Amino acid sequence: MVMMKSFVSYGSLCKKKRIASYDRDVAVGSDGCIRYMEVWAHLVPGSDNGVTYTPQDWGAAIERWLEPDKKWIISHELKASQIAVDDSHSGLLPRVEAAMESPILSRLHAGHPALSLHEDDVVYIMAKVDHRDEQSWMLLT
Repeated sequence: MVMMKSFVSYGSLCKKKRIASYDRDVAVGSDGCIRYMEVWAHLVPGSDNGVTYTPQDWGAAIERWLEPDKKWIISHELKASQIAVDDSHSGLLPRVEAAMESPILSRLHAGHPALSLHEDDVVYIMAKVDHRDEQSWMLLT
């Protein structure tokens, strides 16, 4: 029989922002605090046809549970549209429809985050041109 010694309610930025679709991961940091990560998408209005959608932008955040304070603290937050990709790395990114105006990272389907178990400041996020594609890219933040 397993007995629960204590319970920590996980933070949810997506619930606060009223975003319906998101992925998450949980890990324990090297300092012993609980780390919780969410990745969410902002869709182009009207693009969700029940099978796929067109992302307008996506974001991610990491929260840490501080035991002495008994609360979640946002330690890192990002939006894809605010990430600058220099020319030396842009060739590594997938080709996406040129007709769209938003930056290329914003147009990727991002999800399945994985918090590094060895380095607290490292996060892996899988990205695809379409979420049904077999080919994907691993974004390292």
